[in-house]
Amino acid sequence: MQDPASLLQEILGPFIGGLGLFFVGVKMIGSNLRLLSGPRLRQLVASSVASAWRGGAIGTLSGGITQSSSAITLILSNMIAANLMSVAQAMPVVAWANVGTSALVLASTVDIRIPVFYLLGLIGISYFFEIDNSTRYRHIAGAMLGIGLVFMGLQLLHAGAIPLRESEDFRQVLVLTARFGSLLVIVALVVAMLLQSSSTVSAIAVSMTVAGLLTLEQTTLIIYGASAGSGLGALLLSASSKGTARQLAVIQAITKVLGSLLMLALLVLEKTASVPLVLALLSVLTPVIALQAAWAFLLTQLAGVLLGNILAPFLLRAAARMSPPTPRETLSKPRYLSEESLGDAETAMDLVELEQTGLLEHLGAYLSEVDSAPQESAATTTAYGLPARELAAADAAVSEEISRSLGTLASQPHEGSTVKRLLALQNRQRLVADLSGAVLHLEVALQRIPALDDANREFCLGISAGIRESAHFLLSTLHECAATGDTNDLFMLQQFTGDHSDTMDSLRKRWLDEASHMGQQMLDALFSATALFERTVWIIGRYVSTLPPSDGTR
Repeated sequence: MQDPASLLQEILGPFIGGLGLFFVGVKMIGSNLRLLSGPRLRQLVASSVASAWRGGAIGTLSGGITQSSSAITLILSNMIAANLMSVAQAMPVVAWANVGTSALVLASTVDIRIPVFYLLGLIGISYFFEIDNSTRYRHIAGAMLGIGLVFMGLQLLHAGAIPLRESEDFRQVLVLTARFGSLLVIVALVVAMLLQSSSTVSAIAVSMTVAGLLTLEQTTLIIYGASAGSGLGALLLSASSKGTARQLAVIQAITKVLGSLLMLALLVLEKTASVPLVLALLSVLTPVIALQAAWAFLLTQLAGVLLGNILAPFLLRAAARMSPPTPRETLSKPRYLSEESLGDAETAMDLVELEQTGLLEHLGAYLSEVDSAPQESAATTTAYGLPARELAAADAAVSEEISRSLGTLASQPHEGSTVKRLLALQNRQRLVADLSGAVLHLEVALQRIPALDDANREFCLGISAGIRESAHFLLSTLHECAATGDTNDLFMLQQFTGDHSDTMDSLRKRWLDEASHMGQQMLDALFSATALFERTVWIIGRYVSTLPPSDGTR
């Protein structure tokens, strides 16, 4: 009998290493997919899951090849986070991936280590030839490396099952717990949750059934517990995810638990009421006990698919309640624009103007409140529920969507007036992006000033507050002008943002003279902050020049 401490080390080492590779891989997939999610990739993914049947076929194939519905769930969750597909589109893929994992139980073993080694080798060669420096292919290479690491991590997790599968101690545990059906289900659930594989645990049970150590009824209990455990394991692995990206894992866990409970209820009903149900069906399908156990695993996964289809609306609502979209996720999506709106150019451009006005509304929040405490930083939560940097990142995502929509419109034939308006909107969009970066950098520069000289803190805070107050006023006025087009506001803003380089030079000279005794570091910080403020004012002026005046309402 193997020493328990030695057995634990053999299992724990691969388990910890596998989890490490898994999480690194998931992070790489997510970050690269977000940068890769262009219109072509979106169209490809959308066409792949355009129907539930097509999504089911892809899910079955991927589950059969990878033997891990958890990996499929996490990869699809990252695609959802990158706006490549919706949760509803991903549901049939994951549901049928569970069915695909039946291949391991039906075929006794599937080893994908060699394909994973080849994948990692090819990615390594591409990195050697500096493909990762290519603008066109670096995100593809990064995503593929992430996928390779995910599966390598899962292989290490499964490697931890090898000593467990060959351990006489573990077999003894299963034999002892077999006397208590509920305990057998719990043991299978915990082991499958840790190993991230219901098919591995079920394969162990099938081999023990063939050896006569377990009955078919006991094996089905293990299968039900393992199936529920793998769903909960996927939920556990997604703990670091938030918002919509985690909803798919929530649905996977609920579906697999409900499928297992349904099959368990049928088995209990069959045994207590002598109604021919699960065991009777298995005996009809095949007289071979090993195949009966394999069929029990497949039927359990099919029960999950059936329940997933029937309860799809409920599951989507439950997942949305359990893992609602995060503030950043909500703000990262356009409020008005949609693919359907691009069918009519004038309507689409009206919606673009609304989106741009919304982005302008956020800019003032990048700056700390004028009356805020000196120790507060850019990490302070804004009025929109996000730190300034995260709000800027969300706005950048919306800007990308706006630019993509304008690019789509530009590729279509239009009349002269429409083309002129479209060009103005594209120019305005570039200015929005430039203004966002300038304001964020201005806030960072202003935060440095008070921290550089405690002895002259009041003077430094006064300069920072003055610049912030001026920037707040200009940005809020710009938003009002964009929203209403009021002629008086436009004229006033044009006066404020005109070519006043002499004024800025005079202010900068006065501040630098007053701070001359503070040292070169402070002088550099002041010069940087005033230069950024001047750039912000210049961009606002450029934006104002693109705004058409109106009668005061829009």
